[in-house]
Amino acid sequence: MMRFMLPLTKAAFIKACLLLLGFFATSHVLAQSSEIDQITKAHEAITNRDWASGESILVPLTQSQPKNPFVFYDLAQVYENTNRHDLAKQIYQGLTNTLSSDPNKYTIVVRAPYASRLVSLMSLAQSKLNAINAMQTVVPQSVAKIPLPAMITAMATTQQITSSVVASFSDEPKSSRGSRSRAKN
Repeated sequence: MMRFMLPLTKAAFIKACLLLLGFFATSHVLAQSSEIDQITKAHEAITNRDWASGESILVPLTQSQPKNPFVFYDLAQVYENTNRHDLAKQIYQGLTNTLSSDPNKYTIVVRAPYASRLVSLMSLAQSKLNAINAMQTVVPQSVAKIPLPAMITAMATTQQITSSVVASFSDEPKSSRGSRSRAKN
């Protein structure tokens, strides 16, 4: 009788282990599917330009999925579109550094009106980084005080003289203006 119970106990133990393993696998898949739902919601928020919602979804995902470069890329887009260029620049720089070992590992399908193409995530991050760097290096130039050419100075003097003559003409008494206009006719 003991022999019969022992194999049953091993079988029950194996079934329990498999059941437990199945439970952990299912919970892991459910956690992944909920994170995928979160990523989908973040993409919808970004598409609708709802930057606050996108950020509130993506920031926790960077903690739960620290090796998912797409989450970081999307968060950088949110930062870029909310004028937090320094934060976006840090993420783009981190992505280009991380993905440089295998630049074509992660690709994105870029859809255009007449064609679609595959683009590496690293090249997208690099182009965004270059755009931010270019934008930050453009410094508004102040208007230099350049001496005016003689011709413009002469024109200004002529205009000043003309305006002073007109002003003096308008200061003349009406009787003398009237006599001049009659003399012209």
